[in-house]
Amino acid sequence: MKKFILISVSMLLFVAVMAQPKEDKIEYNKLQVPGYSVEVPVAPSVAEEAIKNRFKNSGVKGKERKGFWEFRNVKIPELRNAPVDAYIKIDKKSRKDNDNSIVSMIVMDPGVEPGASDSSVNAARGDVPAIAAIGAFGLLSSLQTNTEDHGLDLELKKQDNEVKKAEKEHNNLIKDGKDLQNKEKKIQNDLEINRNNVTKQAEELKKQKEMLLQIQSRRKVAQGDKVN
Repeated sequence: MKKFILISVSMLLFVAVMAQPKEDKIEYNKLQVPGYSVEVPVAPSVAEEAIKNRFKNSGVKGKERKGFWEFRNVKIPELRNAPVDAYIKIDKKSRKDNDNSIVSMIVMDPGVEPGASDSSVNAARGDVPAIAAIGAFGLLSSLQTNTEDHGLDLELKKQDNEVKKAEKEHNNLIKDGKDLQNKEKKIQNDLEINRNNVTKQAEELKKQKEMLLQIQSRRKVAQGDKVN
């Protein structure tokens, strides 16, 4: 029991460490730009759909450009009250791992291109508070939850379809079985009728043979009388 608890705690700690958002360097337009990243346990297509839905539900429609989804001039509660430009990229965790993704994010002040100089960033920001890392971590954690929930919803939908498919096949097999039973009953009835008909026909055949023998016997007698 203690061993099981230790293994479970170890696994939870391992997942927790893996799932933590972190500061990262992200390539944008051939530049290494400061940003943030987090691993999510779903395929890139699922993560992308979940993230787009998250922003869409907030009334924001993104645009894909340079390998990133751009969400410009949007207010994101996890970051700050003032608008930002969010650049989000979703990649496979590795070439061989198609079931996990890395979500990378660059957050800029509106109108400032990622990789711009500090002076350009400060000029565009003015007296608006800078984007804190803790806010970016909060957003990535929120997106991580969105992707996991979306992935589970897709799995549930897929499994529900599999259950319906299996149930339909099961019902079809039951129906086929009943049809076969009905056919079997008909065959048994037909066999019984056939056996009765065979018996009757055997009696008829015997009768006709006896009549034939009688006629043959009468003919022989008639021929014998003629000879005499």
